[in-house]
Amino acid sequence: MSVLKPQKQKIVKFSSKVASGIMAFSIILMGIFYLIQVNKLTVQGFQITDFKKQIVRLKECNKQLEIEFLQLQAVSKIEQASEELKMVKVDSLKYLEEMGVLAAR
Repeated sequence: MSVLKPQKQKIVKFSSKVASGIMAFSIILMGIFYLIQVNKLTVQGFQITDFKKQIVRLKECNKQLEIEFLQLQAVSKIEQASEELKMVKVDSLKYLEEMGVLAAR
């Protein structure tokens, strides 16, 4: 017959050195995460500023293109182009009159 003896449980006592070490490690870890987040926010802030500057430049470029488009559509430009292409101005027009209905098969 075997008799089972209850085993002694080991009680681990945290010393103040171990507790302060864990606290120091967690504080350092939180500090690193904080610095990473601040760095990310700063970089994103610079990106937003760059995007805003790019939007302003593109709006200015768009205005310039609209002005150029309107200038190219001006009547004087069209007349100048017709002269360069040696087109002749029409003095009188004759319209054809409809004679009747033609059936097409």
